[in-house]
Amino acid sequence: MRWKGSASAKSADVTQQMDFFSGVPGLAGGERCLSWLARPWMRPGFVGRWRRLFLAHFLIGSFFLTLSYFFLLSAQIQVTINGRAIRVFPWIGVGRAVTAAGVFAPPGDLLDVTGKVLQAGGGRPPAYRKNSRETTPQDRLSPGDAIVVEAGEDVVESVTEETRRQPSPLQVEGVGAFLRVVRKGEPGEEVVARGSLSGKTKEIRIKQVATPTVLRRFDYNLARKIAVLTFDDGPISPYTNEILAILDRYQIKGVFFVVGREVEAHPDLVRRIVAGNHELGNHTFSHRLSDSDEREKIAGELSRTEEAVQRASPGARLRWFRPPGGVLGGWILDVAEERGYVPILWSVDSKDWGKPADGIAEKVLDEVRGGSVLLFHDGGGNREATVNALPGIIEGLKSRGYNFMTLSELFYYLGLD
Repeated sequence: MRWKGSASAKSADVTQQMDFFSGVPGLAGGERCLSWLARPWMRPGFVGRWRRLFLAHFLIGSFFLTLSYFFLLSAQIQVTINGRAIRVFPWIGVGRAVTAAGVFAPPGDLLDVTGKVLQAGGGRPPAYRKNSRETTPQDRLSPGDAIVVEAGEDVVESVTEETRRQPSPLQVEGVGAFLRVVRKGEPGEEVVARGSLSGKTKEIRIKQVATPTVLRRFDYNLARKIAVLTFDDGPISPYTNEILAILDRYQIKGVFFVVGREVEAHPDLVRRIVAGNHELGNHTFSHRLSDSDEREKIAGELSRTEEAVQRASPGARLRWFRPPGGVLGGWILDVAEERGYVPILWSVDSKDWGKPADGIAEKVLDEVRGGSVLLFHDGGGNREATVNALPGIIEGLKSRGYNFMTLSELFYYLGLD
């Protein structure tokens, strides 16, 4: 490489720059410094020598890199991964050799008791075998090693077992307001296996078969003309108020099977029922009860109604129990009796929820007998027909010589108290 100008021209240019620096205050000695920096580059052939030196170093480095490469190649060993031969360095371990071979073995999944995936990859890790023996991904390799890797196995969640009692099946015979146990059955036991994570049921095993309870509904069919007026599903305004006014007008006491949620909504009506010396019965809190319900739910339905009544009218007594729809199966009857209730159904269902006033009156007056417990509703829907039918029913019964009692009075009359 040659300078484009002459050496004297280049020297003059550098001298000019040196003059510039020497004139700047604080840069004393700048002339000597710049002259020292510029001096080697001014020498002919300087750049060519550096190019030759760089090329020599490059060739030497390339030689040693090539030598190292062939040395590393000679250090590789041959192994087989799932039957495929590859060459690897012995120090990389089984796991990295499997990866280098492009083999992917995923972990297994965690399954619930029904076989559905709970957690992908939550099962066992991949299984590694070296020369037919179990090994780990960190194990070192030797020439000729045969590595087999398989996907991890799925794992099923653990199972918990719960033994629970099954109620005696209920067989109800006859019709009427009163109940008598003809034969007391025995509860059964079953073992329920559930997934500990999913809560799904795996199986149910019968440990002890339940035997049925036979219950008979009946009425006393008294010669004396007595009737009991009962009202379900309230209290609700305005119907409960209107029914209470009718009962007061005829000086009759009734029995109101109250729903707890309505008691909370209308505590003033509960106080009016109690103040009028009418009786209260428990008709559950939500009016939702079935023979498949657990004991805890049934007890909760009764206790919540009791609490609501006590808040509305402290000291008010709940002696009677009438389940919604008259359902007594499952644990319903057992829980009610354990809490001290007397279960009462009905002798005559007025069907007031689906008939006009004259139809209600006709049905009741046709079916009433001495000692009948009559069923009406003061809640659960529009009860104008009930309110309109009630005076005619009362007057019709009175004209036949009927007297009206509460359940407590009827029980006393029957000698049941």
